[in-house]
Amino acid sequence: MKKILMLFLLSILLVACNQNRIDFTGEGDHWDVTYHVKTKGENSQSSNLEIRYTGDDTPPEDIHFELGDEHNGNVSLDEGTYKGSPSQCSGCNIARESQEFQMIIEWDDQEEMIELSSE
Repeated sequence: MKKILMLFLLSILLVACNQNRIDFTGEGDHWDVTYHVKTKGENSQSSNLEIRYTGDDTPPEDIHFELGDEHNGNVSLDEGTYKGSPSQCSGCNIARESQEFQMIIEWDDQEEMIELSSE
């Protein structure tokens, strides 16, 4: 029984050590963006995106955003914030800490480009 418990704890430790969390952030004149990525091995990751309006005007109700080829769409804001649902991919090109992303946000006939980099 002790061997099984030790094996179980060791496997949890190995899995946890094989995961890496990277937070990519960027600020613009009207928006703050955070892109959370958790890599799992060499070709699997989960990610989550948060977009927050920081402008002086009333936040828009809806925006269109593009973050590379993987994340884009029309979304509604809740009190000036969009919190995306977690997404996962396997067999994909995973994000690297040295990588930078470009986010384009469009709203009310305006557009802003924001560079995201890891902290």
